[in-house]
Amino acid sequence: MDNQELVVYCNFTDKEVVCDEEDLLDSAEILISNYDVHQKAKLKAYEAIVYIQNK
Repeated sequence: MDNQELVVYCNFTDKEVVCDEEDLLDSAEILISNYDVHQKAKLKAYEAIVYIQNK
């Protein structure tokens, strides 16, 4: 676990927002999300998503 990190993105608004996902590495995988489908670089209203990635 020392070589892994969590990256969390949350949208606390009722509108879709653009999300800069530049912190994500190629090793990033979705750990949990409150939507079934995630559109890269956008967060739907009230969407939260957690990625796990190797450093």
